[in-house]
Amino acid sequence: MKRLLIAVAITVAVVVLAAIFSGVSFAATPTTEPTLPSDIGTYTLQGQLTCNKHAGKALTMDVYRKTTDDSSRVAMVISLNGQKIAQTEVSRNADAAVNAAMYVRNTPEGNWLKHEKGESAQAVARFLAEIGLTREQLDSCNEQDW
Repeated sequence: MKRLLIAVAITVAVVVLAAIFSGVSFAATPTTEPTLPSDIGTYTLQGQLTCNKHAGKALTMDVYRKTTDDSSRVAMVISLNGQKIAQTEVSRNADAAVNAAMYVRNTPEGNWLKHEKGESAQAVARFLAEIGLTREQLDSCNEQDW
């Protein structure tokens, strides 16, 4: 039951992220490796999942959530073979305004790229390049594999 709830939470998070990041495209901003929010100790670890479906590629996803009376925040960290390659942060306040950012490692340039609203295609392309999988291969890591 817990695994099913985690799978549902992750599916909802991915759908929300896709909706948030859809729209007009802007250039990603080069940046340094992101850190988790300073108050991460007040978040609940919603799930710590691993997909080993593809040889030599252990993908792990840690999903953290913090909910108060007037806001909700989610932080997701995705690692490949123990090295962080992506971090997503989404927050919603009482007036339903949503802020979101996805950071993806950019090994060829030796930096990270911060993708904001409207940059989902760029973020996904950079993410897939970092993990060395196609979208279909990534999508094959379904809830049984995570």
